[in-house]
Amino acid sequence: MVLLCFVLDDFRYYWVHRFGHRIRWVWASHVNHHSSQHYNLTTALRQTWTGTFTFMMVVRAPLILLGFHPAMVLFVGGLNLIYQFWIHTEAIGKLPRWVEAIMNTPSHHRVHHGRNPRYLDANYAGVFIIWDRIFGTFVPELDSEKPDYGLVQNIGTFNPIRVAFHEWVGIWKDVTRRGLSLKDRLLYAVAPPGWSHDGSRDTSEAIKAKHLARTPEDKGTPGFT
Repeated sequence: MVLLCFVLDDFRYYWVHRFGHRIRWVWASHVNHHSSQHYNLTTALRQTWTGTFTFMMVVRAPLILLGFHPAMVLFVGGLNLIYQFWIHTEAIGKLPRWVEAIMNTPSHHRVHHGRNPRYLDANYAGVFIIWDRIFGTFVPELDSEKPDYGLVQNIGTFNPIRVAFHEWVGIWKDVTRRGLSLKDRLLYAVAPPGWSHDGSRDTSEAIKAKHLARTPEDKGTPGFT
């Protein structure tokens, strides 16, 4: 029962994590985890301060409705986070092929933290990388391209208050702009990060497309399918 709950909760984590990169409102909470330009075990400790505001806790509701005790759901969720601590390292290379095929590993998670166009919005897994393989978000780490860590546009500060809240401030500034339609104001909060009503900013898809326009030889390689 606990094992089944653990696997289903990891499936839940995959989607919450994916929402965290594809919905700006949720990204505003998750962004501080990606703010470090270095990749080591301390990066794992950069957890959200504002996760409650995203309302993503409701994604756990189906597990409880399926009959799992809330305490068990919280317990396996804690195990999931504990597992993810050790994968935040550059000290471990690629593991045996069968491990890399099933589990989330340091190699897979380095990709997730890379801001290279090839590595954007990939490898959302918590424990089992199979979810990314099933849903088409898996990108392998290439020996020829080391991940460049941090945000697409790094904020250049160590101030923890600014790191934790800068994206919330950005959302507020965008949704309160003059002359926008109600739809535009809503999209500034829930569209993918980088969306803008006038196309002046780039989403991850636009960044990938521009990269391919500059280097068409990358077309069809991992990360640019």
